[in-house]
Amino acid sequence: WTTRFSEEEMFSPSYDAPIIGMGCSANDCDNKWLLQAGFKSLCTSSDKYWTSRFSEEQGKVSCKAGYFVGRLQCLGSKCDSIHMYCVKSSPHCAVTPSPATAYTIRGNEEKQCPEGHIVTGMQCFGSYCGAPMIFCSKVTTAPPS
Repeated sequence: WTTRFSEEEMFSPSYDAPIIGMGCSANDCDNKWLLQAGFKSLCTSSDKYWTSRFSEEQGKVSCKAGYFVGRLQCLGSKCDSIHMYCVKSSPHCAVTPSPATAYTIRGNEEKQCPEGHIVTGMQCFGSYCGAPMIFCSKVTTAPPS
């Protein structure tokens, strides 16, 4: 798991590895931390982008097909708004965009994608994005030949 971050630090630690879980604590899920997969070099490419800012007023935000979430940025009081850093998967990782499995994180808990899945999207619920939902998509890895 990464170190905790919120609007004070703004960014989650950057490893460009696929996120496979998320946890939060404090009022309205203010402090967040991420679980990142151990196969960074196998899945990461150099094509990356930040999504538009979103909060509970918007719906589900997903990375483009073939991309995964590698980092988050918090903005606003209690991490009310979020940007996702989407990383294109390398040819050694195939991301199946749908159907994605959803997990809602409430204060003081952690949720992890099932084995073989990575986070490809998020949605905010509750005031200040106090109950974020992660969307986990299947990933298939194949070592370089």
